[in-house]
Amino acid sequence: MLLLGVYAANAQHLDTLPNKLSKDTLDKEIANMKKMQADLDSMQAVQLQRLSDKAHESDSINMARGLDEFIRMKKERDAQLTKQLWIKGSFFVCMLAVTIVGLIRRKRQKVKG
Repeated sequence: MLLLGVYAANAQHLDTLPNKLSKDTLDKEIANMKKMQADLDSMQAVQLQRLSDKAHESDSINMARGLDEFIRMKKERDAQLTKQLWIKGSFFVCMLAVTIVGLIRRKRQKVKG
């Protein structure tokens, strides 16, 4: 009987003590887990910012290269258009000169004849 009483007292003591300890332990573990989660979140935010900065940097480099290529192509196209304009303008001036010379010759022939 005495043994049964010791077991009963021990069981009651185990019932109350582990619940209190486990609640305290649980609270500590929850606080610890929340702290670890906050640390992980801050590390993830820092890493995300680094990746974002690298992405912005590479985008800026690519945009600068694209802009340089666009400007180079535009200059080439402008040079080609300027060359064509000079050729067409020169041809127009030659045709105008030939037309004026032809008109002057006709007028002279009409005046003489």
